[in-house]
Amino acid sequence: MRDSWTVLAALAVGSACGCPRNGEPPAQIATGDSNDGDSVARASAPDAGDTEAEVDAPPPPVAPLPDSFRFVPQVGHAGPVWAVQLGDGRVLGIDTAGQAGWWTDFRLAGPARQACRRHLPLGGVTAVAHGGPAASPEVAIGTADGGVYAWRPAADGPGDALPVRGAGSLSRAISALAVAPGLDRLAAGAVSGTVRVLSADGAVVWTRDRDHGEPIAALAFSPDGERLAGASADGTVTVWSAARGTPLASLPHDGPVTAVAWSPDAARLAAGTATRELRLWAGNPPAEVARRRGFAQAVSLLAFTPDGAGLVVADEAGEVHVLDAETLEGPTLGDRAHFPCTRDRQECFPSREGPLRSLSFDADRGLVLGGADGSIRRLVLAEGARTTSPAAEVVPLSLAATPGGEELVVGLTDGTLVWLGAEDGRERRRVRAHDDGVTGLAFDADGQLLTTSLDGTVAVWPQGAVEPSRRLEDHHGPVSCLAVSADGARAATGAVDGAILVWEATDGAWRPVANLPGHVSRVLDLAFADDADLLWSGGLDRAVQKWNLGRRRAAWSRPLELRAAPTRLLA
Repeated sequence: MRDSWTVLAALAVGSACGCPRNGEPPAQIATGDSNDGDSVARASAPDAGDTEAEVDAPPPPVAPLPDSFRFVPQVGHAGPVWAVQLGDGRVLGIDTAGQAGWWTDFRLAGPARQACRRHLPLGGVTAVAHGGPAASPEVAIGTADGGVYAWRPAADGPGDALPVRGAGSLSRAISALAVAPGLDRLAAGAVSGTVRVLSADGAVVWTRDRDHGEPIAALAFSPDGERLAGASADGTVTVWSAARGTPLASLPHDGPVTAVAWSPDAARLAAGTATRELRLWAGNPPAEVARRRGFAQAVSLLAFTPDGAGLVVADEAGEVHVLDAETLEGPTLGDRAHFPCTRDRQECFPSREGPLRSLSFDADRGLVLGGADGSIRRLVLAEGARTTSPAAEVVPLSLAATPGGEELVVGLTDGTLVWLGAEDGRERRRVRAHDDGVTGLAFDADGQLLTTSLDGTVAVWPQGAVEPSRRLEDHHGPVSCLAVSADGARAATGAVDGAILVWEATDGAWRPVANLPGHVSRVLDLAFADDADLLWSGGLDRAVQKWNLGRRRAAWSRPLELRAAPTRLLA
């Protein structure tokens, strides 16, 4: 085993992949000595007054890659995005990687443009909600490590304000958020089923952790601010007193409840389910007054029109329907009487097909949608007009060569795996491996391919297989990185919630053997030593940790004095 180790650190300042922000010089790598004499390479960005360092041009590639694998400027959001209206045709997009983009010209025909962008150092974003006037909205952001952040973004650009983490944040990933009409409270729901209401300064107002045993899928304050409705995967909707947290009603459904919304007069409550059903409740106590079935997929989002006459329903297929808010009647479902994103470039930028993440009306009665493909759309329902921001191109996110070196496996941001010939770069085959970006690829001692993804799973692929033999769901949120030991018998996976799982293979079957808690936010990279008993990890918390796997504990943890987090480690 080597006596020294080297850390190669790249700064995660411009985007989730560590690219520099637009117009900024690239990070420079400088070598220095750590306190214990080990050699450490550190990354730093030049000061404003520094002259730009000369950098040798990289050698040309041996053979050009296919057009589908070109890296292009990331003009859109690279992952699922929530949209927040800022007024005057401006929209703020916040994606799962923590990228915030300010978009303009959403009142005009044709594509909108991105005026500026900023990286929010929060870790993995799992939920976003907003309320208040468009000129100064209150934005709530939930993260995979249970953080609940409050933010007042500037309408015309990044500004100096950053999201502030509430002291009453939870310990499990946030799955739902809501902002009270008076902007004096935030409600947060977790994957554990806990619901907590926080004051504007982040203090705990009340907590309910026994009403639901399954994840909270959606939360909504009534427009009068007196009640809070929560939809749960356990098949119920609970209505609480917003002030005290006292349960007022429990509304049963036939399957996991995935969406909930109040009418503008707070007299009706709509709830959608994973069983493709929509129910409407009214009265006190609430009673069911209408029901609608037959959506293409699970109902994912709901919103009443500003006048209360219509109910907008989005399903997991990304289709948007407008129904009568009293009877739930409307166009026959399935007759294309909705506004999906098509593959016609004149209509909409190509998408990776997926559910919407946000749905709300702006001051001009335009419907603003945030998509899983990274695009933001504005629909004018009466006219059928559309304005769309571009989604980011599908690009490589991870790479691995097959054990024999004959092929290169490429993991894409849309969850696809592509096998290329190592000699000619031609595509051999491709499969849809995950529901989100493939963050890690590595081969084990038996030649099986291990893949990790932002969809929260680890997949095991036998040699030549087009389907995984196992899909492991031991992480509680998106998986951000993967490392396999030199002997191929041990693996480690890091997640956006800071968790690290160590895996061992027995007769080709991988199972978790240790959970290493240490990082307080996203794990960015992992590296094994030669003997597989030592593991290093680097996180968004700007710390590098050394783990003794024989003792299942950290040997040391050292925060690096960098301007941003280390994104790559090499032992």
